[in-house]
Amino acid sequence: MRPGTLKRVVVALIVLAIAATACGDDDGEAAATTTAVTSSSTMDMTSSTMGDMGNDDHPFEWGTAGDPANADQIIEIAASDAFRFDPESVEVHVGETVTFRVTNEGAIRHEFVVGTPAEQDDHEAEMADMGSMPMADETNAIGIDPGETKDLTLTFTQAGALRFACHVTGHFAAGMVGALNVQS
Repeated sequence: MRPGTLKRVVVALIVLAIAATACGDDDGEAAATTTAVTSSSTMDMTSSTMGDMGNDDHPFEWGTAGDPANADQIIEIAASDAFRFDPESVEVHVGETVTFRVTNEGAIRHEFVVGTPAEQDDHEAEMADMGSMPMADETNAIGIDPGETKDLTLTFTQAGALRFACHVTGHFAAGMVGALNVQS
């Protein structure tokens, strides 16, 4: 299962549970019972699975979450409402821990997602299915509000051609994609 998929499933279940509570019988008893059971089980699931999803150490074939305190370099990237990243291309090396410091210089929300071309395509399809719901931060991805600066730290373990991209609806299709070359 892709990172973040479980989180999205849990969120969908929470939404369904809330909708179910509104569908009790006329005296409200079924709704109250459903609410109590749903709240209890949702809270347990949330604290045990969702609490660590954004900061997990999920390994990708190309790397894993890195420790910001051990970053070999910080690469500053600007995201703009022209649907571009600056710089548009970055080079790192296998074994490096890199902090990407991403600043949203625009007036609309952007994302910074690192992955292979196939992972980017999969994430684009997943975000299209979600509509305009913003994604939560994950090991390889952050959402950046207008004017905000956020860090994403990764350790690269394999050489190859990766991408960084924004998957807010329409942004990827408009060309908000950069090249991330991992050299050996």
